[in-house]
Amino acid sequence: MNVLSMFDLKGEKAIVTGGGQGLGREMALALAEAGADVAVVQRRVEVAEQTAEEIRKLGRDSFAMKVDVSKAENVKNMVEAAKDRFRKIDILINNAGIAQHISAEDMAEIEAKGKRR
Repeated sequence: MNVLSMFDLKGEKAIVTGGGQGLGREMALALAEAGADVAVVQRRVEVAEQTAEEIRKLGRDSFAMKVDVSKAENVKNMVEAAKDRFRKIDILINNAGIAQHISAEDMAEIEAKGKRR
């Protein structure tokens, strides 16, 4: 058994937030190379679309979606869109976000402008 066979993701369905650039892009492409179909989520949909196109060129299904993960309704719509397209979600990479130095339990939903709701 080789190492790559341990990471076979054929048939798996993934969402990668912040998947249009940087580490998120690399993770989205790696998932696709391993066989997963990937929803690429980014606040700037044109950036996400570039990554989704690269994934489709690898022979995997992919779509780009504009999502602000600081808004609960956007996240809910993201999950529904991925389930509608893929019928299931196996993998979620929460790569997008902002840095705050508070515990997760104390974190409130954040407006896009950085204000607490």
